[in-house]
Amino acid sequence: RVVSVKATKTGFVPAEIRLKQGEVSAIEFERVSESQCVRAVRMPWMKKAKDLAVGAKVLVPIPTDKSGTFTYACWMNMLYGRVIVEASK
Repeated sequence: RVVSVKATKTGFVPAEIRLKQGEVSAIEFERVSESQCVRAVRMPWMKKAKDLAVGAKVLVPIPTDKSGTFTYACWMNMLYGRVIVEASK
């Protein structure tokens, strides 16, 4: 499953994504703003920020092996989004 997220000057849209534990998933970021704040995104499971070029789509895999809420941010840690991985039943 691929979820599309727009990186705008006011934040990530949608700001919250819900996934099921074990579901193979990724976020496809598209930067739609010239704002320098969203020139990269930091994911808690990645060592380095992922660059986002204006107009380009960047695919970022989401680990869903563990349930929980994971917050990601712009490279400046000013704008946030969250991924909620719901436990499998």
